[in-house]
Amino acid sequence: MLARYLHNRIRTLFVATMLLFLFTPGVIGEYIWPCICTTVYEYIPVCGVDGKTYDNMCKLRCAGVTLAYKGACKYGGYGG
Repeated sequence: MLARYLHNRIRTLFVATMLLFLFTPGVIGEYIWPCICTTVYEYIPVCGVDGKTYDNMCKLRCAGVTLAYKGACKYGGYGG
């Protein structure tokens, strides 16, 4: 009787854990694709919110930075 109770508890815990992993992003099945910019060099400068000028949008995305505005940085990221 106790063995059956423990078996059911373990099974329930296992199923609950698998469901949690299934519906939690980044735990199972989430692969972060590498950022690969094309070998063709494009210079279309953009300014990131970090105040740095990036050669193009691809390089900005690869750096994980949000776009502040298009064009080279003038005022430290925000406010161009």
